[in-house]
Amino acid sequence: MQLKWLEDFIALAETQSFSKSAVFRHVTHPAFGRRIRSLELWCGVDLIDRTGYPVKLTEQGVAFFELARDTLRNLQEFKELAVGNGRDIDGRFHESGFAPALQDHGYQLVNRLPFSEHPR
Repeated sequence: MQLKWLEDFIALAETQSFSKSAVFRHVTHPAFGRRIRSLELWCGVDLIDRTGYPVKLTEQGVAFFELARDTLRNLQEFKELAVGNGRDIDGRFHESGFAPALQDHGYQLVNRLPFSEHPR
């Protein structure tokens, strides 16, 4: 699973349009569709109902949307804490620029997503 797939899915959920989302994400329409389909294959479920316009999220898509949005937000916070200033949560400096207390945090966030038993 790639983070850009989550970003693509969030864009699609918000715009309800493959075309608008592809333009917003700076990719071609076919490439955007393939990335969404790759995410669905990774999850093992259909996230998007493609039968009408505007596109709608399936029941699984609605649940996944909330987790995807929260995960991206948490990963951004993690990046800012871990890499941004090379300091741990308690303010101690680490030469590596990575806070050891946060090493597994990003991995744990991704594993909280539903369908985590599917291959990555």
